[in-house]
Amino acid sequence: MYLAMFGPKGFTVSSNKVITFDEFSSNSSLETEKQESKDKKPSTYIKGAGLDTFSVKVRLDRALGVYPMAQIEDWMSIKDKAEAYPFLLNGKPFLNTKWILKSVGISETHIDNTGYMIAATLTLSFEEFVRAGSAQASKKSKKGSSKSKKVKNTESIYNALSPSQKANMTRTSTAQAPSVKPSTERM
Repeated sequence: MYLAMFGPKGFTVSSNKVITFDEFSSNSSLETEKQESKDKKPSTYIKGAGLDTFSVKVRLDRALGVYPMAQIEDWMSIKDKAEAYPFLLNGKPFLNTKWILKSVGISETHIDNTGYMIAATLTLSFEEFVRAGSAQASKKSKKGSSKSKKVKNTESIYNALSPSQKANMTRTSTAQAPSVKPSTERM
């Protein structure tokens, strides 16, 4: 019987194998933004709930029937696939959501005199998965978060020209910008 499961991996205690975790920690947050106000304390804009996270430490030891390198490779493969699964504790989904394995840390390794890893501690960090995002949305949010005071140009130069100025435009080589003959019309 498994104490916990994440996708294809299980945490178990039996007479021939012990794979369990400790130092379980979880974090839930609220996304906010401070808005400055002259001569007053800043106001708080509440954006909404942040993504929940949690992490566990897993001790892998050959003396407990576990091959540390095989376990490390399995967890790295799950991380690289970036698939979301529920984290089942005693058969029930933790916080009733799906999670992605965000990082795998390896520490406290013991390697024998033949170069074989006989023990290691993994730190597995998980992040709540609500729905798949897109690279396009990520680029837009990065542009929107810029603190640049540059004003966006909402119209192209071409659209700002009068019809007679557009008619008077002459083509030049591709290395040069198009030139516009002066017009007496108002812009």
